[in-house]
Amino acid sequence: MAEGYLVMVFSEEDKILIKNLYVYERYSARQIVDDFPDKGWKLKSFNYLLKKLRETDSTDRKPGSGTPCTEHAFEPEADILNICCNVFVLHCLLTVIFQFCYGVFR
Repeated sequence: MAEGYLVMVFSEEDKILIKNLYVYERYSARQIVDDFPDKGWKLKSFNYLLKKLRETDSTDRKPGSGTPCTEHAFEPEADILNICCNVFVLHCLLTVIFQFCYGVFR
């Protein structure tokens, strides 16, 4: 989604209505917006929702898209420890391979 582009929030009932009108009744975005002026829907938000409907056949959010940022917290100690262990294991593996290939043993 582009910067500075606000998308309207559609309720679940609105999404069901929109999907039925668009898919089964073959309404265009302009027809739906014009038929429901009291909803205050904007055509640009509507086009975004219909694009998602065409691409995914659903108006639901992606799984995990509402996960709080605290769930993805960065843990530097664990990550650094993991990287150090991986580097050490790689060093040991390369040493053994070198010794095996060149017949050099300590």
